[in-house]
Amino acid sequence: SVANQVTPAMLQLMAPRPIVFALANPDPEIPYDQARKARPDAIVATGRSDFPNQVNNVLGFPFIFRGALDTRAREVNEAMMIAAVRALAELAREEVEDSVSQAYGGVQLRFGPEYIIPKPFDPRVLLRVAPAVALAATMSGVARLPVTDIDAYRVGLERLLGKERELMRMVVSRAKSGPRRIVLADGDQEKVLRAAAQILEEGIAQPILIGDPNHVAGLARQLDLELGLETGRCRVVAPGDPQYAKTFADALFKRRQRKGMTLRDAERVLRQRLWFGAMMVTEGHAEGMVCGLGGNFPDTLRPVLQAVGASPDRQRAAGVHLMIVRNEIYFLADTTLTLDPSAEQLAEIACATADFAAGFDIEPRIAMLSFSNFGSVRNERSEKVRRATELVRTWRPDLMVEGEIHADVALMPEVRHNLYGFARLTGRANVLVFPSLEAGNIAQKVMQCAGAQATVGPVLVGLNHPVNILAPYASVTDIVMTTALTAMLARSNARSEEAARELLRLTQLSRSVANGSEAKVGDSR
Repeated sequence: SVANQVTPAMLQLMAPRPIVFALANPDPEIPYDQARKARPDAIVATGRSDFPNQVNNVLGFPFIFRGALDTRAREVNEAMMIAAVRALAELAREEVEDSVSQAYGGVQLRFGPEYIIPKPFDPRVLLRVAPAVALAATMSGVARLPVTDIDAYRVGLERLLGKERELMRMVVSRAKSGPRRIVLADGDQEKVLRAAAQILEEGIAQPILIGDPNHVAGLARQLDLELGLETGRCRVVAPGDPQYAKTFADALFKRRQRKGMTLRDAERVLRQRLWFGAMMVTEGHAEGMVCGLGGNFPDTLRPVLQAVGASPDRQRAAGVHLMIVRNEIYFLADTTLTLDPSAEQLAEIACATADFAAGFDIEPRIAMLSFSNFGSVRNERSEKVRRATELVRTWRPDLMVEGEIHADVALMPEVRHNLYGFARLTGRANVLVFPSLEAGNIAQKVMQCAGAQATVGPVLVGLNHPVNILAPYASVTDIVMTTALTAMLARSNARSEEAARELLRLTQLSRSVANGSEAKVGDSR
């Protein structure tokens, strides 16, 4: 095992499609480029990271030991090592996450002669190899602490990868428990098709692609993607499809006829994918939609707001960014939609964002942010935030909310306790409601650039049906996760329709009471 012991002439004697593992380091027995030049049909691996197929012990040893130690195995036997090899082989055949490709200069990695081994930066290696080893230790009888629930063991490992991975797992798990029909409006783009293949493989949702069926089918064949178009596992619907055109046009005209839209206008806009996809959701042919790759945010948002609209218990939707900072999850609102919300709109944003946080099994602790602390500054803008806080308490006495309050006081419980012992907020606030769009948008971008571990959003809350808008540069992973989140929200909507109707009744009742006593609330100081 030393450099240059194999010559190109030796490779010429080998059978078709030879396998050459030249693993001497730092210089292999034959350089990678010489081996491929001598035999273009060869599968070549080295120990070098600057060539494809690096055989790297970090893919095996850490995770073999992880599985062995977690099961208190008496030894690392052959069954455990074979289990590790098979787990790596299976992972190499799967679609590579965008984060891994980006770590290697954006190179598109796909199973084949130049990618037969997963990359060391692939975070999924831990979640595949260690469980396989642990299960093999258990089955071969060397485990002192056998693994009886491999899924629970894998969930525990996922927590080691940080809050972002744990959150992703929870969203995907909930989406999979009742897969919903989700429209992917940009259905003829390569990234969307790759995402659709992953969504189908993991059972996250039933995608409906908006685009030309022939073009989509041809692109799927070209990319060698299994979408199940022939069996209907994944549907492709063209914008303006005659099967839906008249019904959708009549319904859209009915919604917008007193807001300047004619029937002819409705027929025209439904030839556009965004309007058509939104009406599929509105008319019950899908439970949610993911869109946004094809245009800017305002142009994408307009059809969503006009065709889908706000839910019956909300005056308008709001944009929420979910951010993970130092393994803490925060919900920031409104970061995208309402320029200068009124007190009532701020209260609605707070309630909708709190409900969104609760969907992640997180107890919402709401801070209504301002440049004033509990009346330290008398100004109409700080007064608006104070009134919004009172409205939230009136409408939703079940929620923990405090305001008006500085951001640092909201996020520093010790300081708040020492200076404002009367505050009703306990612990660090995790739902941050900003007094204006500019404040929320700026804060979100500062947090993102200053080291947030992950950013999800903007997620639209308060809509009649779940719709989420992607950034134009969204990756395949972003599309998959946004679809999973949309499916999770759709599932929650389906399970809580009766509760929502009751909440609407109570909210309307409490608002009428609040409006009757608004003067008293305003003079309460």
